[in-house]
Amino acid sequence: MAVIESTEQLVLITASLRRIEGQCRGLQRMVDEGRTCAEILQQLSAARSALEVVSYEVAACAVEAEVASVGLSELQRRRLRDALAQLRTLR
Repeated sequence: MAVIESTEQLVLITASLRRIEGQCRGLQRMVDEGRTCAEILQQLSAARSALEVVSYEVAACAVEAEVASVGLSELQRRRLRDALAQLRTLR
């Protein structure tokens, strides 16, 4: 099973999760303050989008780790990285 080994990916994912954590605390504060449903929904949408971004990053880590063990050529690895980069932009 793959784990996040790249320091760059770990830093990116951790920072994103901390931002999402802050968004969730903000959402709870909005509910406690009696903000409108429309305002809360807008922030929920933003938090969900942020989770989707992190999900793509974690999935890409898993794919890269599994493929690394297969022994692809440098060209094949570059093509895979390019395809994963394109996939990240589709969300």
